[in-house]
Amino acid sequence: MDGADGELGLATASETPLTGGGVWQQFQHGRIYWSQATGAHAIKGGIGDTYVALGDAALTKLGLPTYDEVKLPDGWYQQFQNAGIYWTNDGGKVVTGDVAAKYAALGKTASTTATASSTPSAINATSAADATTKTSSNSSAANTTSAKSTAQPTTAATSSSTPIASGSVSASSSSSASTTNPAAAAPSTTQSPNAQTPSTQAPTSAIADATSTAQETTTVGAIAVWYNSLGGVNSYLGAPTSPEIPTTGGVYQVFQGGRIYWNEALGAYDVHGAVLLEYLSLNGSDGELGMPATPEVPVPGGTYQVFQNGWIYWSEPNGAHWLHGATLAEYQAIAGTNSYLGFPTSDERSAAGGTVQDFEHGKIYWNPSTGAHAVHGAVLTEFGNNGAEGGWPGYPTTDELLLAEGVVQHFQGGLVYWNASAGAHVVRGTIGDTYAANGWEWGFLGYPTSSERPVSNGGVVQDFQNGKIYWSPGNGAYAIHNAVLTEYQNTGWEWGILGFPTSEEQSLDNGIVQHFQGGNVYWNASAGAHVVRGTIGDTYAANGWEWGFLGYPTSSERPVSNGGVVQDFQNGKIYWSPGNGAYAIHNAVLTEYQNTGWEWGILGFPTSEEQSLDNGIVQHFQGGNVYWNASAGAHVVRGTIGDTYAANGWEWGFLGYPTSSERPVSNGGVVQDFQNGKIYWSPGNGAYAIHNAVLTEYQNTGWEWGILGFPTSEEQSLDNGIVQHFQGGLVYWSPDVGAHAIHGEILRALSANDWEWGPLGYPTTGELPGGEGVVQYFQKGNISWVAGRGAVVNVINTGGPKPAAGDEAGYIRWVAGFAQEEQRRYGVPAAVSIAQSILESGWGQSSLTAVDNNYFGIKCPAYGSPFVSGCTSYSTNEWVNGGYVTIQAGFRSYNSPADSFLDHGFFLSLGDPKNSANRYYPAFLTTNDRDFVRAIAAAGYATDPTYANKIIGFMDRYNLYQYDV
Repeated sequence: MDGADGELGLATASETPLTGGGVWQQFQHGRIYWSQATGAHAIKGGIGDTYVALGDAALTKLGLPTYDEVKLPDGWYQQFQNAGIYWTNDGGKVVTGDVAAKYAALGKTASTTATASSTPSAINATSAADATTKTSSNSSAANTTSAKSTAQPTTAATSSSTPIASGSVSASSSSSASTTNPAAAAPSTTQSPNAQTPSTQAPTSAIADATSTAQETTTVGAIAVWYNSLGGVNSYLGAPTSPEIPTTGGVYQVFQGGRIYWNEALGAYDVHGAVLLEYLSLNGSDGELGMPATPEVPVPGGTYQVFQNGWIYWSEPNGAHWLHGATLAEYQAIAGTNSYLGFPTSDERSAAGGTVQDFEHGKIYWNPSTGAHAVHGAVLTEFGNNGAEGGWPGYPTTDELLLAEGVVQHFQGGLVYWNASAGAHVVRGTIGDTYAANGWEWGFLGYPTSSERPVSNGGVVQDFQNGKIYWSPGNGAYAIHNAVLTEYQNTGWEWGILGFPTSEEQSLDNGIVQHFQGGNVYWNASAGAHVVRGTIGDTYAANGWEWGFLGYPTSSERPVSNGGVVQDFQNGKIYWSPGNGAYAIHNAVLTEYQNTGWEWGILGFPTSEEQSLDNGIVQHFQGGNVYWNASAGAHVVRGTIGDTYAANGWEWGFLGYPTSSERPVSNGGVVQDFQNGKIYWSPGNGAYAIHNAVLTEYQNTGWEWGILGFPTSEEQSLDNGIVQHFQGGLVYWSPDVGAHAIHGEILRALSANDWEWGPLGYPTTGELPGGEGVVQYFQKGNISWVAGRGAVVNVINTGGPKPAAGDEAGYIRWVAGFAQEEQRRYGVPAAVSIAQSILESGWGQSSLTAVDNNYFGIKCPAYGSPFVSGCTSYSTNEWVNGGYVTIQAGFRSYNSPADSFLDHGFFLSLGDPKNSANRYYPAFLTTNDRDFVRAIAAAGYATDPTYANKIIGFMDRYNLYQYDV
C-alpha cells in the first residue's frame, strides 16, 4: 500500500489491544487488524465503513478480517472470521452462512460458499488486479479526512505470504480450508500451443496497489472450448485472470472462480471452489493427484471430481477431501458416497504402519500387508476402545462380514463381532482360538457380550451369549457353558475352589466332564452338574470315574459331623474325614451304613475301600466293619464281638459271614448271628463264639437265659473232643457222643473226678430225671444227684490199661467202675471196695495183683465163687498173737481185675447181701461206709486190729464216697 503514500495514509493512533487476543491500529483512511489466527489485514472504504458501523457487534458477529478486499465485477468483497461484507454502489451488506452460499450459487459474486462452520471464504486471482475503480460516496471513521483515493482497491494479500487464485466457486462446492496460490509461472515452451504469455505477474505486496495496471487475458484451444461450454465469462468461473500456464503434464489457466487444466490424454476440465482449494493444497497438477480426468460430478449430498491418481469428494458439512490408492479402491468397492461411510471428513493421514482416512460414518484403514478396509459403526467404536490400529487389534484384514444375526470384522490381532442384543466386542488371541474351535458365533457360545477382562491370578475372561471363555497362564483358554458354567459360578468362579479351567468340556457316556485346576465338573441329564475334587476326586478316579460303580455325582461335596465331608453319586457316596482319607460306599454296604446312622452312628467314617473276599466283601470303618455276602446280606461287625470274630479268622474262619447285626439280649448282653454260629457278649465276661454242636446244645438249654447263661470262654480243644465254658456250666462235645451241657452239682462231681479225662469220660446225655433227683450219663458211668444227698458218681470200668505206678488218681478212676459194679450186684459200697483194693494191692502194684489180678488178698479155697480161676501160693504177713508172722498160703487167682472185685462182693455176701447166715451180714445192715468197714473188720475180715481205721482213712483222704452208687 506504499506506506504513508498508500491508500491508508498515515497512522493516527497507536495499536489498541483487542479482547480475546490481537490488536488494531487506526490510519487516515482505514484500519489494520491483526491476530495470531488471522494475520494482518486492512479494512477501508465502504467495507470499512460497514464494519465500523457495527460497533462492538463487529467483533462478535463478523470477527476479524481473514483476507484483504477482493474486486468483484460490480463491487468489492472482504472475508471475516464469521461472515463476509459485500460492497456495491448501493452500500455495504453483511452476508453470513447459507445466504452467502445461495448468493454464490446464483453466480452473482466471486465469493465462495459457507465452510463447514458456515463461514464464507474468498479465493484471490493470481492475475493483475482490476484497475477499474468505483468512487465510494461513503465517508466514515475508516476513511478520515480527504482520501488519497476514493476508489475501493483490490488487494492480493492473505493471512500468509503465499498468493492465491481468486474467483468464484460453483454452487455445488464449498471449502473450509485455507487457500493457497502458487506464484504465476514464467512463460514455458511446453505449454499448450494456445497459451498466452502474461505481460505482468500479480503483485506480491501485503496490499496491492489500487492503481496497478489491469491486464487483458484471453482463452484459446481446448481450455477455451471447455470454458465456453460452461458459459464463458458468465459462468461460475468468471473472467480469466491469467494466461495459460505450463505445469506438469499440461497447462492450466486461472479464472476468477477457478482454474481450467488441460492434458493431452485427458483433455480440459475446470477445478473450482473447495475442490480447487483441496487440489491446490496438494500442489495441484504438480502434486500426487495429477491432472483432472473429469469435471466435478454432483452426487446426493455433494460432489466428486476424478483426477489421474485420485478423487476429491466435497460435501457441505465436511468440505473437500481427496482419496487415492487402496483407500479409494476400498471406498469405491463399498459404493462410495452411497455406502454406509458417507463422505470423507478428512484427508488420508499417516498412522502406525499405515494410513487412516475419516468418513462421516466410519474410517478406512490401509496397511501394506493388509490392504485397505472400511471400519464403521459399533465395530469402529469397539476398535477404537481397544487402541485402534496402534493397539493390539492392528489393522483390519477384511471388510465387515455379514453373519446370520450380526457381523464380524477381522483385524491383525483379532476379530470384532457385533450383534443387536450383544453389541460389538473384540475376540482375540488364545480366547479367539478357543472361540474358533467351538464354532465361532454359530457354535454353542453365540456372540460375545463383553470384551475380555482381567480376573484374579493373572487370568482373563470373556463373556458370550451362552457361556464364557477363561484363559490363565500355563493352562490356556477354555469355554464353559450351560450347567457346568452354573456350577462353576456356584463355586465362586475362578477365585473359588476350582480355579481356572484346564480343558474343554468332554463328552462321556450319558454326560460330560470339564477339568479345572482344583477339580472337575461332571454333568448328567438326571444328576445335574456337580464338582468332584481333592481326595474325594482321587477316590472317584480310583473307582473308575463316571463309568465305575458310582456313576455321576448327584451333589457337590458338603460338610458333615466331626470335620468330615460327603459327596453323593448315582450309586453311592464318598466320605472323607481327617486322618482317614476318602472312601466310596455303595450298594448293600451303603444301606447298612445308613441303618447305623451314617457317619454320626456307631461306625463313624470309612477307613478303607470295599475289599473283595471269597464269596463276599468287607469295608472297614472307624467303629467296625461291614461284611456282605450274597446269601447273608450286609451287616456290621464291631467292638469286642468284632475282636472275637477276628480271633476266629474273620469270614474265612468257622463262623463265616454275619447274617445279622448285633442285637441286645437279656441281662445286658449282645448277640450277633453268623452263617455258622453266634458271638455272645456280656458284661464282665467279654465276647465268645459258639458254633456247631455246642451251639445246638446251647440252644437246647434255652440260650443265654437258660441254665448256662453267657459263654465265658471260647471252645477249647481236648483229647478227642472240646469243651466250652458258660456262666452256669460247660458244654462238652466229642465225636463219639456229641455235645451235652453239665452244670450244678453234677458239674462239681465231674470236676472232682478229673473232668472228661477222669473215669467217667465225656457226657453222653444231658441231665435226665432219675429216681428222686436227676442223673447224667457219661461214657464210663453216670452222676446222679438227689437234693440233700449230693451227687453220686457211678463209674463203669471198661477194662482199659492199668495206670502206671504212682498215679493214685488214675488208679482210683480205673477201679471205680469195678467197685461200682460190685456194689450194684452185692451191695458192698464202692468207696469201701476201692479203699480195700488200695490197701491190699498196694495201689495195684503187688505181685499178687500183678500176676493173679487179686486186689483183696482173698485166700483159697474158692467156696463156689464163679469168678475164681485158680489158686497160687504166696508168702504173706499175718497178725498173730500181737505181731506179724510170715506164712505160706494159697491165694485166689482171677482172669481180670473186674472178676477180683466181683469175687470180693461174692465173698462178703456169699452171693446174697440179705443172707443172714453170712458172717458179714451185719455189715450190710449199716447205713454208712465207715460202719460197713468197722462191721467187716469186727467179723474177722483181717487180722490187723487197725484195719478199719486204715480203710476209713483212704476213703476220707480221697473222697471215695462219691463213687458209691
